[in-house]
Amino acid sequence: MRTPSRSSAAAALLAFAAFALLCASCSSRPAPRAGDGEALQAESPLAAVDWADSTALWTPHVDDLGSAVDTTGGFVRDGALRVHFTLARRATEAWPFIELIFNSPVSLEGIYGVKLTYRCDQPLIVKIGQTDFGPKPEGNETYSLYQNMAPTSKEWSTIKLRFADFVFPQWVPDESKDIPLDLTKSTALYFTPAVDATYGGNTLLEIRGLEFLQ
Repeated sequence: MRTPSRSSAAAALLAFAAFALLCASCSSRPAPRAGDGEALQAESPLAAVDWADSTALWTPHVDDLGSAVDTTGGFVRDGALRVHFTLARRATEAWPFIELIFNSPVSLEGIYGVKLTYRCDQPLIVKIGQTDFGPKPEGNETYSLYQNMAPTSKEWSTIKLRFADFVFPQWVPDESKDIPLDLTKSTALYFTPAVDATYGGNTLLEIRGLEFLQ
């Protein structure tokens, strides 16, 4: 019997090593990176996004009746959105208002609620911005938005709010009462410290976290 030479044995060993390396590279899959499309989307659902970090999506908003916004020191401080509001005292039939608006880049369809981390020295009304109640021609201009309330909390507090528990305000007009909550028409959330417009007053609202519940 002929025994293999040293050179042929070495060549066989190198061929086996190359084959093993090729198999390993085919079976391993790199971790998804930003821009990898479906792979990244599957591992990073909307529920994992903290929208409080996206400051460009947030806007303080007040009436033109004398209410005011103060973000002295920065809109973002110590990792949280921070807004001082002054609500004007109601002096006419028009109602003054203050609100911090989150303009969602996606529809709220498929979202069943939110997890909110906040501090506020007043009860905090959370409203769903549905187009049926907004400006014409899509809406009836009543702004009678479905809403829920988070309690006063001078310390950081985290609360979960289910959209199924949101209801009309007590003053809802007849033209809105038969309109159901429709999240396919909702791309905004409104955060309103519940200052009594009869007297007006000052309030501080801070939001450190906002996550969708799916």
